[in-house]
Amino acid sequence: MAALVLEERPELAQVVRRLDGPELAHQRLLPAPVERPGGHAREPRAEQDRREPEAEERNLEDRAQDRHVPEDLEQDEDQDEETDEAQHGRIVFSRAVQDTRASVGACSVPALPVHGSRTIIHSVQDSRGPSPRAALTREVTRALGGALLLPLRVSEYLLGGDAARDELAADLAGFVPAPTAPEVPRLPERPIRIFISCAEASGEIHAGSLAGALRKLIAAARAPAPEFVGIGGARLAEQGVRVIGDPVARAAMGFDGVVSGLPFYARLLEDTARVFRSPERPDVFVPVDSPALHVPLAHTAQRYGIPVVHFIAPQYWAWAPWRVHGYRRAIDRALAILPFEPAWFERHGIPCAYVGHPLLDALADVPVHGSDGTARSLVILPGSRANVIERNLPWMLRVAQRLHAALPDAPVIVLQDDDKHEQHIAGHLRAAGGFARLALGDLHGHLGRARAALSVSGTILLDLMHHRIPAVVVYRVERRGEMWMYRHLMSAPYFASVNLLAGEEVLPEFCFRGEGPIEEIGRALFRCYNDTGWRARCRTGLDQAAKRLGPPGAADRAARHVLAVAAPRLAPGAAEAGR
Repeated sequence: MAALVLEERPELAQVVRRLDGPELAHQRLLPAPVERPGGHAREPRAEQDRREPEAEERNLEDRAQDRHVPEDLEQDEDQDEETDEAQHGRIVFSRAVQDTRASVGACSVPALPVHGSRTIIHSVQDSRGPSPRAALTREVTRALGGALLLPLRVSEYLLGGDAARDELAADLAGFVPAPTAPEVPRLPERPIRIFISCAEASGEIHAGSLAGALRKLIAAARAPAPEFVGIGGARLAEQGVRVIGDPVARAAMGFDGVVSGLPFYARLLEDTARVFRSPERPDVFVPVDSPALHVPLAHTAQRYGIPVVHFIAPQYWAWAPWRVHGYRRAIDRALAILPFEPAWFERHGIPCAYVGHPLLDALADVPVHGSDGTARSLVILPGSRANVIERNLPWMLRVAQRLHAALPDAPVIVLQDDDKHEQHIAGHLRAAGGFARLALGDLHGHLGRARAALSVSGTILLDLMHHRIPAVVVYRVERRGEMWMYRHLMSAPYFASVNLLAGEEVLPEFCFRGEGPIEEIGRALFRCYNDTGWRARCRTGLDQAAKRLGPPGAADRAARHVLAVAAPRLAPGAAEAGR
């Protein structure tokens, strides 16, 4: 759908994508008034604190108005079409319930109405909200409107970008909060219905972990097992989630062309809207990462009165921050994985909680080997996707060959988690002269024996941080437009997450086009490998970054926030009290 074209520019998204997410603090500058929807200016924090009760009352009124569904939207639709769509959504969700109950042994309990600032009535006759086709049309219209405003947004940012950079710099340098999570609330006496969604492989891993954490918490509270339906792939289905669409497989096969993907994503949004509109509609929508898909879906969920909790908040703070205005209207609570993010989102009027980084859950049992005096190898980490490997590996081998010429006893190893690109990489190694070898699997075993690394930007940097390995980080772009956007539209001082966490350039980073400053990068890599004093300072910075990232347990904390948002709308008698 068109929203996928406009939510993110793919070129720059590749420059700062996840900033190793995926790539501290609540201390803030007092900002100038920020324009809010409807023309109201956001006051500096001190003034907000004095007017907090009044502001909260206005906020509740505004959100209630945003979530009101005009009846004339339904009256414009053909009654037979509405009945068919409602029935279709009910069938999709009913199948999900049956499959989920079969896998987890859920029992059947009478449904309770959801109420809060939204009222959801579970009956065919009273099902409210626009038709799925109308919901799709609305999001396409929203995207087209964003396209028309894009030149104005860019111009405004170019004029005021220094202020955005200063505010983010204050967030990075401020106090680092510990990850937080509320207590598990009192749960209803019927299964909570949860719609969980992911769009690519890493997000699916996190979505599966979150679904497992939700099951565990709900079981510990002795409440009926939850009923899951969602968007994802095979891994999510293994968690007992009834999958109604699979963008994960599409992304894995490389079908990421924007125009060619429009029909697929349009159908996906429309099918999701049918579930949202069905009598057994979800009690909460939980998208994971991937804002290009999930912000339009979140807007759609709001139209049907479904609260939204976004796990892994988008990195709008890094570039094109004007996108936060639409995000504010779509999300009830954002869950951040980097500790400085809540300050930024809250300054823009979005409830946000820091839950920690989900990668730390996977690293919890991985010992920290450290880069000690016995480690000898230089590891090359060229990425895990074919196009990224093709763009980076030949150039990285040219840089590493310089180090190998100066230090011939240093083994050079290209690391890959699996054999998916084995033949492709082997061809590049032969073309480079065979001085480097390929190692498949046992990533952390090889990292534990590494002395230094040359790596692309990505989540892999957190693995390097875990082992305290000095590294040079590169992002090699292909077009002049990408470099222009990197230089002019980025708000973040660094693109490597480790440097953002540390608040300084602990790992030398280089974003460039073509051959880039190859001599300078070669010297930086030699320093990483051979300069004892520099290596000691680097490891101190890595220690600081790891400390700021916090402890494991992100999935459990995220699950608690999901229940905290959903449960008040499920309380017995809530609907009657609000009528």
